[in-house]
Amino acid sequence: MVVPLAMSLLALLPVAEAAAAPGGGDGRSTGGIPAATWTVMRRQEALQPVVDRLYREIDGAPGGFVSLAFEGDGVSVYWKGELTPGMARAVAEARSLGRVRVRPAPYSKRELEAAAAEIEAAATAAGADLQEISVRYDGTGLDVVRMDGVTAARVRARSASPAPARTSIDGLISELGLSVPVRVTAGRGPLRLASCDVVCSRLDDTAPWNGGTRIRIPGTAKGTLGCTSGFGVLKGGQSYLLTASHCMNPTNVAYDYANERIGGVYADNWDHDITMINARGSAMIFDGPAATSNTKVVRSSGGVVVNELLCQSGSTSGVLCGLKTQAGSYTAYGCDSDDDCFSMHDLSRAAQVDGLQSCREGDSGGPVYSLDGSGVRVKGTVTAYSVTDSSLLYYQDWTTIASDFGVTAKTN
Repeated sequence: MVVPLAMSLLALLPVAEAAAAPGGGDGRSTGGIPAATWTVMRRQEALQPVVDRLYREIDGAPGGFVSLAFEGDGVSVYWKGELTPGMARAVAEARSLGRVRVRPAPYSKRELEAAAAEIEAAATAAGADLQEISVRYDGTGLDVVRMDGVTAARVRARSASPAPARTSIDGLISELGLSVPVRVTAGRGPLRLASCDVVCSRLDDTAPWNGGTRIRIPGTAKGTLGCTSGFGVLKGGQSYLLTASHCMNPTNVAYDYANERIGGVYADNWDHDITMINARGSAMIFDGPAATSNTKVVRSSGGVVVNELLCQSGSTSGVLCGLKTQAGSYTAYGCDSDDDCFSMHDLSRAAQVDGLQSCREGDSGGPVYSLDGSGVRVKGTVTAYSVTDSSLLYYQDWTTIASDFGVTAKTN
């Protein structure tokens, strides 16, 4: 999905462990999740073995795959055409672990993403007012968002070769003659990257560094930026620490809030908004408000499941849960407050179910996760929120991170 964003860069089986809703606790920790949300998250957690078995097949041979979704008391597989023999075996094995439904889709994810790429290429060449493209999770087509006029003008002004006049995305799509259905709606505003260019306030950590730590990056084009560490990851026996790529470039060094050196950039993918810091990452994340010392252990990692409820643990917001995963792979276009324009690909999106702000400046790079027993399951890292609907969180998903860098989550 392509999103010219006014972005701020910044489910039913019993479980044996911690199945009951918490009886109180800090509202900015997973111990303070509302009872109804907690119940759904635990039910979805019990279905993770189903999800894991299905993704093992999908990752190697996607075929007609569109998406997985938590629906009713089980997992739905949206798939075009007949299942491949391998996928049929995976579904049969997954059904021994929980309820699985196979739902027909008119188009596969690969077909829809190819059409989305065609729209994006044409829109870029023509200077069209494209803000967002998303793949519908049921495989019925694409949804396109038209950029608002103010954001479109800023993007054109910052373009290396701006088009002489804005081209309507509606007309451009009609001219392309695509074979898949496309629905176009008007955008309500941009995205904001969730980094912080003023003093924000998990304050004083030490190596190995936890996810959710407040990090400072001096010497950027905007001065000192505030962001959040993501998860510890492993590559070749060495541990590293994740954060968002828009927080630091290869010449920068990250420090914690007490001015202890964390490390510089080891690897970077700006297009996917992910950076690996050359520092020892731990198998823990902070769990609580901005000044907390409480932690949770990282137990596992997992891919995107539509309707899954997630939490994020940014160092400004503290823990916020009830983030319901939406469909689609998003490409975002926009400009920040200093007119530095960006485009990012393959982002995922979630909406806070109670309409609360999904993240804040300084949360960028922070951990996005679901529950796994007494610990957490890695799902991604924070990128941005929508300015006009701050309940919408844009994040980079774990599958993309692992594929980009060849890493595994550091677990315990």
